[in-house]
Amino acid sequence: MKALENGAKVIANDMDIRHLEHLEDAASKLGYSELETLAAEFPHEMGFPAKSFRKILISRVLHFFSGEQIKASLQQVYDWLEPNGELYVVCETTFLTNWLSFIPEYEKRKAAGVEFSGEIDNPKHWEKSWSDNLPEFVHWLDKDSLSVLFEKAGFEIVEVDYINRKGQFPDSLLLDGRESVGIIGRRRD
Repeated sequence: MKALENGAKVIANDMDIRHLEHLEDAASKLGYSELETLAAEFPHEMGFPAKSFRKILISRVLHFFSGEQIKASLQQVYDWLEPNGELYVVCETTFLTNWLSFIPEYEKRKAAGVEFSGEIDNPKHWEKSWSDNLPEFVHWLDKDSLSVLFEKAGFEIVEVDYINRKGQFPDSLLLDGRESVGIIGRRRD
């Protein structure tokens, strides 16, 4: 909505048409007409031409992808960006109180050099309070892992940092201000 407010032409994607209908309704009520919606599974159901976007936002999606799927997705997005175009990504981390039991495992995997340390095939094994709302696979990321994925895809990293979710997530889940991670990457050519 902020991009529309600032005069940008926006293509919004979601797999659930209901989310897109809600967005269309909200944009229409505010008089924004530069919104196009696309109900499709990212990225393989989306056939955008190369170099067709200046900026792309992927918010709270990639942590449901395997490391290999993230690699392929970032390569696809890199192709969709025009030279010097930017990709903005927000992902979830394991640094929440309900994932405390997984943090030592995550750190052990990371120290052992496991490429995708945050991949979890059975979230219910590690988390008992919220995992009923999760699919059977999640992939928690951090600044390091997301940076490596971006660099391997060819992006220049503009900024990467943790996102403190105080006031956005329930207080009972907050650990230390690293609840989410955000990164901005720029296409190099």
